[in-house]
Amino acid sequence: MGLVDNVKANVIGFPQVIYDSREGPGQNIYTTQGLHFTAGVGLAVSAKALSITYDGITFIPLVNGTVDFHAAFIDSSVSGGFVTGTFTGVGGPLPDLIVADETGVLAGTNYNGRNVRGALAATDGITDSTFVVVSGSLAPFYAQSGGIGRNNGDLFNLNPLFSATTFANNFDGDIAGRPYGQR
Repeated sequence: MGLVDNVKANVIGFPQVIYDSREGPGQNIYTTQGLHFTAGVGLAVSAKALSITYDGITFIPLVNGTVDFHAAFIDSSVSGGFVTGTFTGVGGPLPDLIVADETGVLAGTNYNGRNVRGALAATDGITDSTFVVVSGSLAPFYAQSGGIGRNNGDLFNLNPLFSATTFANNFDGDIAGRPYGQR
């Protein structure tokens, strides 16, 4: 039995996996480390998954934890001093978002949609998405929400800064966040 199976019987609620690329790379499933955007193509992320919590109070460390995801770029807009990029799932043999540890895949998910948003001239921003869980040992937790979850993240150290042409150029950075269930 894996770590998740041992804990699952003792807690109630949605699991949340905390990840941060500044703590190191994940498993590089989509051949990137940290956050990388390729202009006109999309975004790829690999970040170390640090811990899992079921109650927001007790955090269980993950061994060889990873949060890896990719998303296809749709378009971008600039409004009110912010630039926003809109993304969708990539499709293909692998899910759009993979959360794993030494026990295997905790959650494999496909996106309903993803947005990346930052203030013009800032080095940080936010990203959020909704997804449908398609596999993994945490999938039963998502049954109560129809398989729907969210992945919210903070972006850091973006290079270059957010600008009106951010999504017309490649950029790199760091990301921290947590995928979780939706009630």
